[in-house]
Amino acid sequence: MRQLTLTAALAIALVGTAAGQPRLHGQNFFSNCYFSHIAPDDPIVYPNQPGVSHSHTFFGATTTNAASTVDSLRRSPTTCRRSGDTAAYWVPTLYSNGVAVKPTKGSAYFVLRAREMHAFPSGLKVVAGDAHARAPQGSSVTYWSCSMREGTRWTTPHACATPRNSDRPSLIQLDVFFPDCWDGRHLDSPDHKGHMAYSRNWACPRSHPVKVPRLRFIVTYPLQRPDHLTFASGGIYSGHADFINAWDQAALQEIVAACFDYTPRCNLPPTTRATKLELTARWLLLSRVAVHIRGRLTAEGRPLGDRAVTLAARDAGGHQRIIQVVRSAADGSYGLHLRVVPLARWQRVASRYKARFRYVVATFSGTNQLLPSHVRARVAGP
Repeated sequence: MRQLTLTAALAIALVGTAAGQPRLHGQNFFSNCYFSHIAPDDPIVYPNQPGVSHSHTFFGATTTNAASTVDSLRRSPTTCRRSGDTAAYWVPTLYSNGVAVKPTKGSAYFVLRAREMHAFPSGLKVVAGDAHARAPQGSSVTYWSCSMREGTRWTTPHACATPRNSDRPSLIQLDVFFPDCWDGRHLDSPDHKGHMAYSRNWACPRSHPVKVPRLRFIVTYPLQRPDHLTFASGGIYSGHADFINAWDQAALQEIVAACFDYTPRCNLPPTTRATKLELTARWLLLSRVAVHIRGRLTAEGRPLGDRAVTLAARDAGGHQRIIQVVRSAADGSYGLHLRVVPLARWQRVASRYKARFRYVVATFSGTNQLLPSHVRARVAGP
């Protein structure tokens, strides 16, 4: 049984910093996160008390539960498109005619308008909005809107008409604004709000002098018309959202610095450099017709899901030919299978094939992925 060598290339984010500027400026950025799960948990308000909270709908870190910590969230897979965003975001579950609605996505929109800017401190916990509200809270905190119809703001959900010349429907959205000034000392407070404050004209009060991004969390539901909608927290006015900053802190600091200073890295794939690690896979000479490669990609114990894994061959001249591309599953596992030639033809073509291809390589890479610098992967035979 002959051993082949595989090479895996990982994208490692380079970290940059930027000094604050006295003038009012800054560019915004998105972190789009898909729906993760629904559970009666709240690790901020009811930590280590599973099932005590009203039902919440979670985005970002997929393992978020009542016992979640910053460390457990950072080790978790994430539903966010930016793999550096392993933060936890959640809102009260929305019901339509008594049935829980699974959102299309949650968009974390970070507004960086200010004279100076700091990334959220690691482990910051914040609750925005009032879960007990039975009247409109005001559009500076939360409101309802329609996707693809910027500027729509309502105190109650409205029907969303599809824009002209669009084949995509406009959908009902919940918008929640988080406070953007921190007291500089506490990562949480008894009411989960007192350590934070809202800026005025993008300036922070003396009691909360540290300017951080203004997080606007937008939840898009697969609904065009409101049909007996109610929150798990009661009524339709109790919209609120929770946030635990479990981002890869270096990745967050890089993008905040890049966007605040209007550098080209803002909202583009981050500057990366390649690193390599060696994997092994086996050529199965029992059948002499196939290459089977099974593996699991992990980083510091965290699965690397949704990575492109490519099987390719290099000829004697060093030129690479892509043979197959698959994606790693949520748990980081992947499988590749290459049928070389029918068994009956193997004896006639084996020598020619071996002369043409010196070895087979597998690579994986991601788009806009922020990965830890220490990565390992395991490959096992079939």
